[in-house]
Amino acid sequence: MPESLEVLNRLEKSSLMKTHPVFLSVLAPVLAAAFAHAAEPTAPSPLAVRALAASVRELVEDDEAVGAEVLILHRRQVVLHEAFGWADLDRRTPLTRNTIVCVRSMTKPLVGTAIQMLIDGGKLSLSDCASKYLPAFANEKSRAITIEQLLTHTAGFPLTLINKPLDAYSGQRAVVDQAGQIGPSGPPGSFRYSDTDSETLAAIVSEVSGEPVDAFIRRRILEPLGMKDTFCVLGKDAPPRSRVSSNHAGAPGLWHKYWDHEEKPFFPFFLGGAALYSTTTDYARFLTLWLEKGRAGGRRFLAEAAVARALRPAQPMLSPGSNTPFPTGLSPLLPRYGQHWMVYAPPRPAAAGALPVFGHGGSDGTLALVFPEHDLMAFYFTQSRGGLSTLRFEELLAPLVGLHGPTRRTRLPVERLHPLLGDYLDNGVTKRAWAALCGKRLRLELAGQGALLPLWPDNSGRWAFGELAPGVSVSFDQNDGGEATGMSLWQNETRLLHYRRVSPAKDLPSVDSVMASRREKQGGDRIDALRSLEIKGKIRVGATELDSTLIAAGGDRVIRRMKLPAGVVTTLVDGKRAHQKTPGQPVEELRGLLRDDALRLSPLARLRDWRETSLAVRVAGKDRLGDEEVWVLRLEHEFQPPVTRYLSTTSGLLRKEEAWSTTKGVGTFPITIRYDDYREVAGVQLPFRLTAESALTGKVIVQFADAKPNPEISAETFALPKE
Repeated sequence: MPESLEVLNRLEKSSLMKTHPVFLSVLAPVLAAAFAHAAEPTAPSPLAVRALAASVRELVEDDEAVGAEVLILHRRQVVLHEAFGWADLDRRTPLTRNTIVCVRSMTKPLVGTAIQMLIDGGKLSLSDCASKYLPAFANEKSRAITIEQLLTHTAGFPLTLINKPLDAYSGQRAVVDQAGQIGPSGPPGSFRYSDTDSETLAAIVSEVSGEPVDAFIRRRILEPLGMKDTFCVLGKDAPPRSRVSSNHAGAPGLWHKYWDHEEKPFFPFFLGGAALYSTTTDYARFLTLWLEKGRAGGRRFLAEAAVARALRPAQPMLSPGSNTPFPTGLSPLLPRYGQHWMVYAPPRPAAAGALPVFGHGGSDGTLALVFPEHDLMAFYFTQSRGGLSTLRFEELLAPLVGLHGPTRRTRLPVERLHPLLGDYLDNGVTKRAWAALCGKRLRLELAGQGALLPLWPDNSGRWAFGELAPGVSVSFDQNDGGEATGMSLWQNETRLLHYRRVSPAKDLPSVDSVMASRREKQGGDRIDALRSLEIKGKIRVGATELDSTLIAAGGDRVIRRMKLPAGVVTTLVDGKRAHQKTPGQPVEELRGLLRDDALRLSPLARLRDWRETSLAVRVAGKDRLGDEEVWVLRLEHEFQPPVTRYLSTTSGLLRKEEAWSTTKGVGTFPITIRYDDYREVAGVQLPFRLTAESALTGKVIVQFADAKPNPEISAETFALPKE
């Protein structure tokens, strides 16, 4: 037995491993790196593998992902296969091994493989122009685009040219024809990661092979490799939906479900850039084909020359839609792009004929990597779009394959976070910040700017925000007792802001007195007499105006009908549940962050005691908005970060709110709402103009024109449209 394995096995059997599990996660990566350069690629030690599993579990516990499945294969043998967290956040359905997930851009290598097969068969050439096969490309803008440019993402197309719902297209060919007619948005030659490139290649496969691209992929790749759990479309031949994960989006601490596995397929037809569903085990079969240089099961699928050219690093890889180098946790390897493969180039030239590290990721949080030198494959599958846990996984994986590994960060127990929690005010006394708990992690909220979960602190005490805010970190000033006295926000080594920690002023009023005062000033008992309200107006977004009608009853029932060009969007809140009906879509229940968003619709709820619709309310301080003095109140909710409301100390009117808005499939963003144009309705003061601003939507103005107190309420008033 090699000395490295002997040492690791002795450690694993020792009592120290059983009594100090944290020691395992700290020491194992160090030992794995130390022994990584053995003469022959040895299997990862059980100790290091268990440490990796523990670290992935921590990623999920830290809410970096809703759920995560990890599979490690060495010499085609499983050394780790575990799943953590949820396949469906709302239903609390556990994620299990080999759950079928949407692998998004991991579709691209299969399309690229289909192209290479056609090249091997003499049906295509890298120098062929797409216009040779696709008439929609036979125009001045698109005529010269070649197969090779499409394979290497150098055709000049943007990330996507899809500009309407997928249901509005007849199929992938319609998507590609539109792209050809629009043409690239930049000159060919430079790298621009693009789904359009992959969709165009998929259309060429169909045209050249004479069959739909998904049928070609199934016949030539999936079936021969035994990939029975891989599907180009979740159609009639798809597995029971109980095996398919739902999809989530957002960021750590702010996840929402954007597609339920019981809904109709997210992709109504196959898209060559993003539509594939697969499992870790199935995708491993596909990667094995490439690791074996085009052979599988004693059969040759691809020429070795095809494998060599596809895995040749053609271009430095950039992040989608930017000129920023693609991030990686596999330093010092350099992310490059080959022919529809991500390729990680070593800092020094590799041996002749050796395969580089290669693989691909998907934007819903999936990653597959092959390390040929170590004969190791690694898979990390989540359904958490917008997170960066795939990058964290690379950092955790790095020591297993002899790379640097992550900057060491100390994961603190919750009791170590309590001294940091509280309210902060910058030295200019103009900007507020809050440090709070999100599960077992620290959440930092900068008033009106956002809420982030920083990574755990490094040895210098800096809490970085990672790729969500590159170069930005926060540090805390602490007294001898460990209590935070201040907080600094840094951009690299430049201090941007310094906050002092503030204790609530002793003369602040109680929540009881503030709620009683604002009730009296806004209408007193007349608020109770306003049992229902119908209010109509316009919602202005840029130059577009939309009609809106809102009916509320009590503090917990409200229905809003918003007229769009495509039809009426109806949102209904009834108690703690919320539903929405969109034209052409079935009724959807809004859960989690989306539900919290909807609960704020009711104007009657804003009139009542805010504790009725919040988990907790506290008076955080006194401030000024322009010339007006205001109370600052913090409202806790079940899913969203706290909402901050600014209430006039003299009139009792709500003037401003710093809240959160969730865009389905994108994320949750801070939104600032100003309440103006107060008018009396049945003796009660109501705002008739709401001005909302956010980085995502810009300025949205809601201007009400007519309010009818206590309208007649029937059984049909709070009914969603029928299917």
